[in-house]
Amino acid sequence: MAMIKGRCEPARNIIDRLGGVTATAKIINKTPSAVSRWLVPRSEGGTNGRIPQGHWETILDFAFKHKIALTLDDLLG
Repeated sequence: MAMIKGRCEPARNIIDRLGGVTATAKIINKTPSAVSRWLVPRSEGGTNGRIPQGHWETILDFAFKHKIALTLDDLLG
C-alpha cells in the first residue's frame, strides 16, 4: 500500500474504505501518486481532501458492486 500523506477529508475516509491509495488508484486507473494528492493540502499542491468529480461515478459503481458503504454524500464531504 502506498503511503498516505495526510488526513484531508473526505478523501482519506473514502480511500481507506476502498482499500488504500494503491487500490483506489487501480479502481480509477490512475497512479498512486495522483490519488495521494487528494490527501495533500492545496498549499502543497494537493486537492485538500476533494476527489475530482470525474472519478465519482467509477468509485460509486465499484463501491456498489463490492458492497462498500459509500454514497454521493460521502464524496461531497
